[in-house]
Order: sequence, then C-alpha cells, then structure tokens
Amino acid sequence: MQFRQKYLIIFFLFSATFLHNAVVFSQAELVFSSHTAYVNLSNGSAATPIYLVIGNPAANGITGASAANGWIISEGQYNCVDWKNAAAGTSYLIPFGYSHTDYLPFTLNKSAGAATDLVASTWYNSNANMSTGTGVPAATDVGAVTNLEMALNSSATTWGGYVNVIDRFWVINTTATATLSFTYRGSAASENANSITSNLVIQHWNSSGCWDGGNTSCSCTTTTDCFTSTGTNGSIGGSDYTVTGSTSCNEFSPYILASSTNPLPIELLSFNAACDGNSVSINWQTASETNNNYFTIERSNDGATWETLATVPGAGNSNTTLSYSYTDNNSFQGTSYYRLKQTDFNGQSKTFSPVIVNCSDANSENTGITRIYPNPATNEVYVEISCMENTNGQLTVRNTLGQKITEQQISLLKGNNVYTIDISGFAAGIYPVTFYNEQGESWTKKIIKTK
Repeated sequence: MQFRQKYLIIFFLFSATFLHNAVVFSQAELVFSSHTAYVNLSNGSAATPIYLVIGNPAANGITGASAANGWIISEGQYNCVDWKNAAAGTSYLIPFGYSHTDYLPFTLNKSAGAATDLVASTWYNSNANMSTGTGVPAATDVGAVTNLEMALNSSATTWGGYVNVIDRFWVINTTATATLSFTYRGSAASENANSITSNLVIQHWNSSGCWDGGNTSCSCTTTTDCFTSTGTNGSIGGSDYTVTGSTSCNEFSPYILASSTNPLPIELLSFNAACDGNSVSINWQTASETNNNYFTIERSNDGATWETLATVPGAGNSNTTLSYSYTDNNSFQGTSYYRLKQTDFNGQSKTFSPVIVNCSDANSENTGITRIYPNPATNEVYVEISCMENTNGQLTVRNTLGQKITEQQISLLKGNNVYTIDISGFAAGIYPVTFYNEQGESWTKKIIKTK
C-alpha cells in the first residue's frame, strides 16, 4: 500500500501478513474523513496478489468515501479489495477511483445468498490495448478472456468488439443474488465516441468463452439476458456515469459495460451460390445495413486458401431488403467454395460462413436435398439443394412430434443451391428438414442439434 503524502490526511492502523504468497492488509473498518485521502493498491501480480481486507461484514465496513473525501485506487486485476463475509440484505459500496481524478464506486446490493467474501478489482485499459487484447482479464475463475466479440454485435472480429465497450474491466468474485452498479469515466467512453450509445448493458465473461448477461447461454437477446441498464448512463466525455444492472445477477468474474443498441453492420438474410451452365451465380440479400461500405466475394477450391473474386459496393445505410448478385464466369471445375465478406466505412469487417457448389453435378439426376453440413451442429447448418431447373420451393424444419419449428420460402436456380438454417435456439435433438418444390415433390433429411 502506498501513501501519497500530499493527499493522505487521516491514518488508520493496519497489519501486513503473508498468506499463500498474497500480501494482505487487514482491518475491521476503513473510514475516509472530510479530507482527501487515497488508498493506493499497487504491484499486485498473479503470483503475488494484493488484498485490502475489510473484516467488518456490515455496510459501514467502509465509510466516508466520496469524490471529495477520497477513494481506493485498484487499477489492476490483482490489486483487490476483499470484504469478508458479505451478507444478504446488505448493500456493499467499494469506493474505487481512477488515480486522483475520478471517483468510480462499485456497488453490490446483495438480496440473497450465504455470507461469503466479496473480492473486487477494476482497471482502465486503453482503447489501443482493447483492440489487440492486451491487458484483458487473465486467469479468472472461468478462465482468461480470449475475445471481445459481443453477443450484442455478432459482426465483431476477435477483438473488434472493443469499439462497443467502455475501456474498463471489473473482476468481481462472490456468491450472491444481487444488483450490480458500475461507474465509468466519461473520458474513457469518449475513446469510442462513434460507437458507444446511451444504452449500456452489463456483460459477464462465462465458462463457455463468451460474453453474456449473466445466464451462461452466450445469448444476449432479451432484457433478462442483458441486464437492461437503468439510471443516468451511457454519455461520453466529461462526467463519470453509473450503470445499474438487473437484480437477477448471480454469476461473477470479469465484467464489462457494452453498448446495447450498436447496430449490426448488416443483417444478412441469405447467401447462396448455384451453377448456371459453366458459370456460378452468387446471390445474397440484406434486411438492413449500417455504415456498410462494400462486400467482397471470395473463392476457394479447397475451403482453406481464399482469393478475392470481386468487390460489390454496399448501400451505406438501409432499412429495406436489398438484393445483390454476381456471376463467376470462370468458376472452378468440380467443388468450389464461395464466401462473403462485409467491410464498414471504418475498415472493420465480418466474414460469413462459406457455401459450396459442385458444377460437375449440375446436370445429374440427383435432385432435392443432397446433403446437410456440418451435421451434427450447434449454431447453424447448410442445406444443399440440387434442381434441374429454376424453381421456387419451401424449406421446413419440424421436431420429432411433427410440429413446425421454422419455415422459409426459397427461390432456387438450376444446379446446386445452399441455404443456411439457424439452429442456435433449438434444444438438443433430431429435427427433420423437408424441401417441397412447386410440383409437390418433397425430400427430407435430418438435422442433429448438439449442445
């Protein structure tokens, strides 16, 4: 613990002990008076974490901290406050702050759960570091953070989601059902001024290696999942702002604040490729576009090495269904792979899953659903349908009881067509998928959904 002579006016008694290589500063109560004081925790590491231990389990174990009176400076994953035996029915405010300029309190209002320690730390991570994964939480109880892909923005690359995230991490460990409140620096949000909106949600890193709203599903599509924020929050620049989450929170470890209304660059409705004689016709549709600069069509003959085939201008911004097409007049013989890449005006890009065609089969008698891949699958499958001529049809997925789960009307070109079915929301099991053509013929194969 480092005392700043200029600022620390009141002193308190502490004892230093060593426990499992961790430096522990222990006391029953920490009181900040009307003079500015800072408790600076520093030099903690994975091998030797630093703990400021508050032995009093009551809410007044720490009192008096404020923007005027002072706070605790953590600014590192291993510079921690350990509030012993945090009890249900108690609101615990840990007065964190950034250097000597910003008071950033964290509050855990514990509504249920056994009396257990509340261990917390927080730190600023620069925009540049966030973009490369430098300085992110490591060796937490659910593993190291390996991406900033946001469940709220599936277009992000591994660290590309940083543009939607406040540049601060919190690592919180306890057992509770609680309301969480996080305060962040408006200046940190300013680093992402083009992406951070006025609607922020609290997201939690889970054992499945993704960010969620505290429900372990890696799905943040409802207010229950996402902890819809309340209170004054989401502004950029100037003051510090607080985001308060749902009372249903009962999972802990790394947390971030993410922009909940950051739109997907594009909402892709379909992408398919089909043989047309000696050419391949490539078609796709978008339901909406935001800051979409252009598309890139890539081609491969082995699914591993890709070449750029063409670029197609995007619409920029659109809220209507738009259709695009491109014809590959020099297609490979046999099996070919095509995929679509979308690039924003800011240079960020998203590459979608490929589709496969085999033009050597285009004139065969092999019609209907020819294959489904990958199968089994967890998130999505590709259904390959071969037709002898251009036609329309219907693709239907049912459960084993015969109940209809999804249905889509599709237009097919002569040759091989590939359609994507999202099965991420399906329960584990077997699902028959059927293609009906205009002549009333049908072909059925089975999708195997895994957890």
